[in-house]
Amino acid sequence: NDNARIAAFLLENEIRPDLIIVTGDIADKGKKSEFDEALVWLQELAKLIWKVEGKLPQEYKDRFIIVPGNHDYNLSINASDNYEFTFGADKINTFKKKPSNSLENQKLGFYNFMKFAYELTGDISWLNYVEKPLYKSEKFINWGIRLYMLNSVYGINNTNCENRFDKFYCDLSSVQEKNFNMMSISNDSICNILVMHNAPENFRIGTEAGEKSWNRFQVLVEDNRINACLYGHTHDFNTARRLRDNGGRCCKKLLCISAPSVRLAAASRTEDADRGFNIIELNKIDGVIANIKPRYFSMKKASISEIEDEEDSFSI
Repeated sequence: NDNARIAAFLLENEIRPDLIIVTGDIADKGKKSEFDEALVWLQELAKLIWKVEGKLPQEYKDRFIIVPGNHDYNLSINASDNYEFTFGADKINTFKKKPSNSLENQKLGFYNFMKFAYELTGDISWLNYVEKPLYKSEKFINWGIRLYMLNSVYGINNTNCENRFDKFYCDLSSVQEKNFNMMSISNDSICNILVMHNAPENFRIGTEAGEKSWNRFQVLVEDNRINACLYGHTHDFNTARRLRDNGGRCCKKLLCISAPSVRLAAASRTEDADRGFNIIELNKIDGVIANIKPRYFSMKKASISEIEDEEDSFSI
């Protein structure tokens, strides 16, 4: 009942979000049953928050912003790129390693997420997913925001599914810089928000590919004049921070906000990974978004409470 509990808390405190942003890891093992449960959970949350009866209309489906996480790939299906096995047979002696690896079934491992994303958002482009790292949405340009969705796990497969120093799935080093330039120079007053699963730090692991990947990430931020980055993956309540790196003006001012997990099983949760959610307030001055105020809400058993933070808001 967490979705009903969250909705009741928000309504009681006169908080009515305009968007629901999910930064990946909707599932644990990329299974259809997990996404089926998540779909119902999120739809019910939205209907309660926005006081919608019956099916969720498309105008509200549009308000879901989602990106995939590393747990949203079904790596068991991906494993068929590397192993031959017989479904339904005795598990003993049915696995045989293929002489050479391929990635032909990588997309099949992502199918359950794609179908879930389509059913949640009504966006047909999810069913025609092409493996490219960056998408742009100007659906909310009249609100003063532009959204960039980075698929930071697009390179995942069954042999490359964890962050390692020699090889890591969130590797942008092979992506050409031109694929990251989607900015609209004609409208500098828009607040540009980057949504992704992995933390910015995941793109600068100490290898040659890692350094190139980190450079690509900085190009993405600078060329698209990103103001804020919303990410998941870390399961913690880190308060918002500036990136303050050497990428340029935007990197130094980039506001980074991590999301905790709403529904992380106790077995997977570390001591510092409390359950909860964030509310991100965008405040306008003279009709233009001028500052961002993150608010942090902790969930312990059946109670929800706001975590007080000394930082009031961040100017952009």
